[in-house]
Amino acid sequence: MVETCYGRSVTNIKNKQIMTHLMQIEAEFLSSAEVSQSIDFGRTLALANELREQGKKNFDKQLKLAVGFNEAMLWFRKPETKTMLDEAGIEWSTEKDFVERVFGWNYTSKYHNKLMRVAKISNETPDVVTKFKRACTMAENNGEREIRTIAKLQEFANAIEQGDEDEKPEVSRPKTYASFSIAKEGINGEKGFSARLTTDGISHSGELDEPILRGKISDLFLQMREVLDLLQRQGVL
Repeated sequence: MVETCYGRSVTNIKNKQIMTHLMQIEAEFLSSAEVSQSIDFGRTLALANELREQGKKNFDKQLKLAVGFNEAMLWFRKPETKTMLDEAGIEWSTEKDFVERVFGWNYTSKYHNKLMRVAKISNETPDVVTKFKRACTMAENNGEREIRTIAKLQEFANAIEQGDEDEKPEVSRPKTYASFSIAKEGINGEKGFSARLTTDGISHSGELDEPILRGKISDLFLQMREVLDLLQRQGVL
């Protein structure tokens, strides 16, 4: 347990562990109760560290990181924050100092600007994020990958802003010949399930809990695949 310059104890050990790149006075300042009342740096830095260490493009976490970072930047720009920093003896005179010292990002890479633009989309037009996620789900069900990213979200939002409501975050889609779905709270219990027969083969989303369902639906789509192959050989399709 460490006493801060505000006379309060830093009890969140996890937060201190994810701030090991900071000087002790900086880590104690960000973990203090006075700062935590305005900004949860522990949560935002944990997301930043997790994304950095794992190297994964996890869209939901990046979206949360963008919103959290935007809040942190707005907090840093407040006059009262400058006063708090001066009283704590911390020299973060510019946004570059703040971004590089606290988050460990290269300021010239402009990653922070990208996050703030994404946070603006999320905060001001949440319906765009919903539409983007829905379009991604449809594309992923058709076998497409690497489309659920904040960069693609920005492209999607820009297209909608320019009046292209039909913009999709994917390049192409295989043709669907047949589809089958089970609603949530249906014969598969709480989970939903869907399967498609496309030009790329059979794809599915979700899992089937009951063995009898797995067997029957698997047989159904294999038979449909055989029928499709026959029709294609006969020139019908």
